[in-house]
This record gives sequence, C-alpha cells and structure tokens, in this order.
Amino acid sequence: MPAIIERVAVVVALLLVGACGARPATPPPAEPYTSFEPAEVKVKSDPDWLAAGFGAIWLKRPEGFVDRIETTTGAIAAEIRVHDTDAQPCEGIGAGATAVWACDSGDLVGVDPRTNAIAEPVAAGKIAVQGRLVGAGGRIWVLAGAGDSLLGMDETTKAIGDPIPLPVACNDLGASAEVVYVVCESADRVVRVDTTSGAVTAEAEIEAPNWVSAGGSGVWVTAGNDLLRVDPVTLKTAVTVPGMGTGQLGSIWADATGVWVRKRDPFLARVDADGSIRLVISAPFETGGDVVGDGQHLWASAIDDRLVIRLDVPAKT
Repeated sequence: MPAIIERVAVVVALLLVGACGARPATPPPAEPYTSFEPAEVKVKSDPDWLAAGFGAIWLKRPEGFVDRIETTTGAIAAEIRVHDTDAQPCEGIGAGATAVWACDSGDLVGVDPRTNAIAEPVAAGKIAVQGRLVGAGGRIWVLAGAGDSLLGMDETTKAIGDPIPLPVACNDLGASAEVVYVVCESADRVVRVDTTSGAVTAEAEIEAPNWVSAGGSGVWVTAGNDLLRVDPVTLKTAVTVPGMGTGQLGSIWADATGVWVRKRDPFLARVDADGSIRLVISAPFETGGDVVGDGQHLWASAIDDRLVIRLDVPAKT
C-alpha cells in the first residue's frame, strides 16, 4: 500500500510540474498575410521600433527622423527630424500622455502630436539600445548609466527624478500602471520596479530575456527560444510557450487578451493568455522588426525591406 501511495504522489507531482511548466506548442497552419488585407508603407531607411498614439503610428529611423503614419490611410503624414544624421545612434520611441518621445543621443526629444513640432531635448543619459520608451506614473522611463539605473522624466515639468538603482545592467522596459518591468539579457534577470516607492520589488532569474510587454493579459517576456508569461507581482513564470522566443531581431506586443509575437519565422503569431497559439501569419520577409496595435489594426515593421505593414486582423484574435 505505501508503494501505491508513493506512485500516486509521483504522478500528482508530475501533473503539477506540467501545469506550471512548458505548454506544448501546437500552432495552427500558417495563413498568408495577404489574407489580412495588408497595406504596405515604404519608408526611406531601415524601420525598427514603432509606437501607437494620437491617431498615428510613429516610427523612429536611424538617421534622425520620426515618421508619422496615419492609421486610417497608411500614408506618411510627416517626416520629423529629431536629431542630426551624424549624431550618436540612439534607438527608442514611445507615446506618452501629451507627446511622442524619441531620442537624440542620450537626450529625450518630445514631438507635439498636434503640430509635429519638436521641443528642446531633455538630458537623460538614455542608453542607446532601449527600444521602447514607456510611460508609468506620469513619467517617461529610460535606462541610463550602463543600463543599471532607471530614470523617470515628468511629462509636465520635464524634470528628471532621482535614479533608481537596478541590481544588474539591463536593456529594455515594459510598463503597466505604476510599475515598470525591466529585462536584463546579459545578466539573465527580469526586474520589477514600483515607480511610486522607487524600489525594486521583485527579481527573477530568467535565461536571456530580450523583450518585455505588459497588458491586460499579463506580463510577457521573450527568453531564449521561448515566450513566457510571468506573474505581475512575483515575476514567477506562469506559462511557457516553447519556440516562440524572438531573439534580438523580433518583438512582442501584449494587449487585453494575449500577445502578438513578431519573429523572423513565422512573421507573426497570436498567443492567448493561457499560452495557446491561436493564429500564425506567414509573410515573404526574412528579417525582423517590431509589432504594435492601435486598437483597430496591427502594425509590423520589416527592417531590411524598409516597410511598415498594416494588417486587418479578425476580432476573434
């Protein structure tokens, strides 16, 4: 009788491990992106990071321009110079409460969405590789120093707050309400920061986390070959989707019910909050890029093809 109890205990333990660990990745057959009525926007140089806000999609180009793409027509409505072409390279763009923010070397540059005029740069010491400028608690947040310091700029006063020390060097951010989530690829770490208290409130050791995105469906992280949904408070891994990692050449965008994954192959995938792969979209592009949603359409960049693509995606996703 004790042996039977031991075997039952082992089975229960294995079931629990399976429930908390990796979900089998069984994606449906890929559908061609032509099924989603794409509108292709040709841009003048390599596109990468995108931001949605103020009725437009905003694209940062490496030689110093922000392109404003109207969501209804897919037309480039403005090319806004935010820094000189020969300035130190700086990735990063994001939509705040009152402006769109890009960077000039380590400075933040605001773009007025009503007039497309740029404001005086704000010295922030932002690291070059941070792709998403995120808003939380009325501030725009950047990584500074060696990536081991988090700074918030008040959108109203343009004042930079006291730096929040991070335990390791990090590379990108996601945000939800008053919380900023930080991924630190070289240190195998994900960090949670409460912007109200200015304190690190959780850390998780996760191998090679590239990108993070937070939405109503949860906090999502790409890590190595896999996609993870982590607990928004403890950062413990709740769901693992094998094979849905993006590496450095892709991106993710979380929303209320799941997350969009932009990879080289497949081009796009839709993953539900429970980790099931609902939709896979193929495309004739072999390079990476970004993905964002504007509430009506899905937008993706294809870097080497110099394209920004708008897709009509069924509401069921």
